[in-house]
Amino acid sequence: MSGQTPGPSREGATSPSAEGARRRLLRDLAQLVRIPSPSGHEARIGRWMARRLRAMGLEVWLQRVGDRFNVLGRLRVGTGRGPTIMLNGHLDTLPLPPGWRSEPYRLRVHRDELVGAEVNNMKAALAAYLEAIRRLQRTPRGASGTVLLAAVVSECDALGLGTRALLDAGMRAEWAIVGEPTGLAVLTAHGGVTQVRVVVEGRSAHVSQRAAGRNAVEAMVRMLSGLDESVLRHRPHPSFPGLPTLNIGVLRGGTLPSMLAERCEALIDVRTVPGMTPHSVRRDLLHVLRPAARRARVRVDVVLSQPPVFCQQYPFLVPATSPVVRAVATAHRRVVGRAPRVGAWRPLVFYGTDGSHLARAGIPVAIYGPGTTAQVNRPEETIALPHVLVAAEVYYLALRGLLGGDPPEAG
Repeated sequence: MSGQTPGPSREGATSPSAEGARRRLLRDLAQLVRIPSPSGHEARIGRWMARRLRAMGLEVWLQRVGDRFNVLGRLRVGTGRGPTIMLNGHLDTLPLPPGWRSEPYRLRVHRDELVGAEVNNMKAALAAYLEAIRRLQRTPRGASGTVLLAAVVSECDALGLGTRALLDAGMRAEWAIVGEPTGLAVLTAHGGVTQVRVVVEGRSAHVSQRAAGRNAVEAMVRMLSGLDESVLRHRPHPSFPGLPTLNIGVLRGGTLPSMLAERCEALIDVRTVPGMTPHSVRRDLLHVLRPAARRARVRVDVVLSQPPVFCQQYPFLVPATSPVVRAVATAHRRVVGRAPRVGAWRPLVFYGTDGSHLARAGIPVAIYGPGTTAQVNRPEETIALPHVLVAAEVYYLALRGLLGGDPPEAG
């Protein structure tokens, strides 16, 4: 990502309309930041989003996701005949990290820098979506079709429960934009995410009767010591540098230090490349673990995590020539004056997004948003205001172009 911060549009950055957009965007972002919304507690911010979309004249409805709900807003543009474009963004955030010295839920503006909780992931993009929709309402310039704003729950905790519910209900679009923080680059690939639970079952016994027992913790430790990426069958892919990865993140088992553990569990995260699936990962792990379990005279299983706890993700890959990628890149070039970075790179290729679920449902996706992953979920989190203003204008121009309006001129 470039170290430079893109400036506002070259066409009238200080005009009254640009100042109005700035005020509206800051107002919306301040209200979004004011509402804490860690995963599982999205109801209040969801109600705010529904009210805002209704006030803007969109058709609004709520979709239940267990005891939570997605907020959906539909805008008919022009005659309404034409493609549907989804703006996808998650309402939930990670828990507030310790270490904040100032009030995290009050947006502060210091010159061109904004400070506030979870502005990068991804409340700034949500505010930019709203401003892009307002501008499209005022100046469609021949555009026709539908814009669907999907403000979804449960991305940060389950990695896509809200978007999966949306797709399971039959919601589709010709294209989608996901405003995750990319530093205003266009991300066209990232790894899949498979999470599993390895379960080892032994036989409990007191240390005085070790021969009668089978220590599940000891067996697990020996079995995991030889587990790394080399056990994963795959073909390296040039768009997925550094992948696949295998991480043993949690190990738990036993009841008392004086007892041989009857059961032990390990939670493992695998980031995958095309050709790998959650089931192929499970098979690869069992291929190594089952012989080790027989030698230790214990039982082992590998269980794929399931919704609502976790949504398995497949690798995300969209061609750079896809109309939605080209529309976003062309709009960025018009606004900023130079082409954006397009492709996949570290560390973003290691992340998971709702783009994976959308693409697997047949919806081409461009991942493009303000902010950076380096600032996500940290004390005194900041984002560059010019990034957010650029994103709003790029979203507007991309929507207009995809809906058949006057195409943006090449910069």
